[in-house]
Amino acid sequence: MSLTASGVATQYIPPQIDNMRAADSDADIIACAAEWHAHLHSGEAVNEDYTNFEYWRTQDIRHAEIYARMEKLWARFDDVDAKPATIALNKALRSGAAKRKKVAAQALAFCLGVFGVWTALQTAPAKYMLADYRTAVGEQRVIELDDRSRITLNTHSAIDVDYSGKQRRITLQQGEILVEVAKDSERPFIVETEHGTARALGTQYLVKREAEGTRVTVIESTVEACAAKVPACVTLKPGEQTVVTPDAVQAPSMVNAEASASWSKHMLVVDNQPLAQVLQELARYRYGRIFFNADEIADLRVSGVYALDDTDRTLSILVATTPIRVKQYTPLFVTVAPLK
Repeated sequence: MSLTASGVATQYIPPQIDNMRAADSDADIIACAAEWHAHLHSGEAVNEDYTNFEYWRTQDIRHAEIYARMEKLWARFDDVDAKPATIALNKALRSGAAKRKKVAAQALAFCLGVFGVWTALQTAPAKYMLADYRTAVGEQRVIELDDRSRITLNTHSAIDVDYSGKQRRITLQQGEILVEVAKDSERPFIVETEHGTARALGTQYLVKREAEGTRVTVIESTVEACAAKVPACVTLKPGEQTVVTPDAVQAPSMVNAEASASWSKHMLVVDNQPLAQVLQELARYRYGRIFFNADEIADLRVSGVYALDDTDRTLSILVATTPIRVKQYTPLFVTVAPLK
């Protein structure tokens, strides 16, 4: 709430949606959500403010989702001195309109910085930025849950963890994970994406989000993979893999599950695989881009074990064993082309 020159109270409207204009970018939505959160928890909000907030929240599913994640994030400050963050967010409300977005973003960055995600706030989508756990490009991280289940996050991955008395649910927002599930017959373990779910009681399996679906690979025991929108499920045994989409689940196929999980040991194991696919996978573990023309190297295939934690060395090995040349113009700009 603010006061006019005549002292009359007026409802609060964040600058990002003044005149009922919805924010479009993730950065705008995060800044707007930060201001709403600060104002609604300031003790100064009036009924009209809650009405305007509900209007904003229901305009776009991203608004509701990001605000919900912010509420969840803020709850973590129970054991942290949140006063500096609160002061910073309230400062955003009192700043000039031209400065509010910047100050709100800085204030939210301060909050998220407690959990080590300032870089993500600058560069990644909101679901990645506000996830419970995440990894940067080239990073891998092991999370041990309260029940001693272990989740290994691959490069540039993000998950949310939700426990209840009846189930253990992991939402894979981005990337790939290796799950080692502690047995608990009372609480199934479920990994969920927008494409579907992969459910297990006690097992090891991989879940990877891809552009067209979610890939599920079983290492031990069994996993039930189900589509999100239709009653379609398959049960996977060790060494089997499927791809789940919202409307279907592919028939299981046999794969080398240990090779698929080799990334958890910082290795890429390939057997007679197209070079283009190897380069695409390698690019996930390094900042910048690896540029190549897939048609020009379509007839080149490779086999071997390559290091994922030293991609420059891997490129050197590929040059030594494959008829290609690699030029590195900057650490972020590398080209690969066939020898002529």
